[in-house]
Amino acid sequence: MRKKKILIISIISKDIGFGHYSRCKNLNVQLNRDFESKHISFSGDLKKNFNLDKIYDYFHYNSFKKYNCVLIDISNKKIMSNKNFPKLKKTLIKISNKLFVIDSFGKFMINNINGLTAKVIVVPYFFDKRKIIFKEKTKYLLGTKYFVLKPKIKKKSRSGKQFKNLLITCGGSDQLNFSYKVAKIALSLNKDLNLSILIGKLFNEKNILKIKRLKNEYPKNIKLHFNVNNIEKFYMLCDGAVSLSGLTKYELIHYGTPSIIINQNTEQRKQNYFLEKKNMVMTLNDLKGNINFLKIKNFFSSYEYRNKLISKGRNVVDGKAYQRIVRVIKDFF
Repeated sequence: MRKKKILIISIISKDIGFGHYSRCKNLNVQLNRDFESKHISFSGDLKKNFNLDKIYDYFHYNSFKKYNCVLIDISNKKIMSNKNFPKLKKTLIKISNKLFVIDSFGKFMINNINGLTAKVIVVPYFFDKRKIIFKEKTKYLLGTKYFVLKPKIKKKSRSGKQFKNLLITCGGSDQLNFSYKVAKIALSLNKDLNLSILIGKLFNEKNILKIKRLKNEYPKNIKLHFNVNNIEKFYMLCDGAVSLSGLTKYELIHYGTPSIIINQNTEQRKQNYFLEKKNMVMTLNDLKGNINFLKIKNFFSSYEYRNKLISKGRNVVDGKAYQRIVRVIKDFF
């Protein structure tokens, strides 16, 4: 029996970030066990903002007839608010009977486009389901049990009561240089901390230089790690982490890593309010003011609080998303 053919399309750039690409890269590796899967990603120059024309032209001029399923992970404000989006929309409507969408939620949700009825919509996050326009012919896969993780990584129990090792991971580009800001605050609160700072491929050179200068001030406290492939090992080795509000927070929850998540806008505040209310992460709306400093200080000093974050997040992201997605593809395509 011939394997079903799947095309996976993602986006990546300095301003859009690395998350869409990383998720699809992991998914492609796993889907190739059961299907004939191909992954392409649109970026343009990684050091510049997203090149919108390439993705629109690709959808406009290419035929998708040879594929049983077209899986897209492109839901983003910069894509959907662009003046050329109607060209892409036409093609998506045309191939909707083979369309599998990893979607966002809210205003820039592909599912909510008028006239488009995708075969399958996946929204693998915590979110308000009232934001979705449910369509009769679409299969919906909602919630963190559909959050795709890297394969063959096992969770590890965490027992240390002392807080010694902090992971700082602020995405592939970290345009506002939160890595530097967090490191500076952390060391002002505890000069004995060991910091592991992950530097992504799309970091600005000026920001990297600033981080290196801080490392020169604290050579024994700071280790820089560039273009890390196996980020999961850092989740396991640290006593806690600070991250931006991207896909990483779900990975941190899965691996039982107590985490501080930095919100960068109102939408993220709404989204992560639920996670903090359920004691799965600590959140900060910025890095200024006494309240935020006290929250960070409590995170470092209170083993009981960090342990509560671990226990509340256990099994929320269970790592079985791939098996669930395979079953859906076999049944619906």
